[in-house]
Amino acid sequence: MEISIEENSIIHFQNSVLFEIEQISKYVHELAKEFFKEHGISITHEEFRTLDVIFCNPGCCQRDLAKLILRDRIYTGRLLDSLEKKGLIERHNDTKGKRLVKKMTITEKGLNCYEATIRAIQPQFKKLEEKFTLNQLEDLRNTLKRLKQNISEIVDLKI
Repeated sequence: MEISIEENSIIHFQNSVLFEIEQISKYVHELAKEFFKEHGISITHEEFRTLDVIFCNPGCCQRDLAKLILRDRIYTGRLLDSLEKKGLIERHNDTKGKRLVKKMTITEKGLNCYEATIRAIQPQFKKLEEKFTLNQLEDLRNTLKRLKQNISEIVDLKI
């Protein structure tokens, strides 16, 4: 049942787009945890997400990475420590403007792990594509990007 938005009507959070997105986020998180465990992938889904962002944003520093993965710098540092201990990334000092920063590079071992994980995940994406057209998925992605941008202009994340 659709609820119309009228001046005096009450909109319950449960009936909002934000509630649906929050629910989807929880399902995706659990799905990823289960998938990585079932397939014996040597890194966690959070580590993979981090590795993916580093791969797509070469030369980013730890502070920028934290903003991209929406995690505080302490948690981001723990993820990077774990990836470094596994030999998947290397961190090195660099400068950004006049500031000393740590930047990450993916090692050959990290690149191999990243590519193997991508190959393992792709069949899951194919299953999703069977339920939606590519245009529907692209429209949804663009709509979600716009929603994220609008919300980010309202919310001040302390990262």
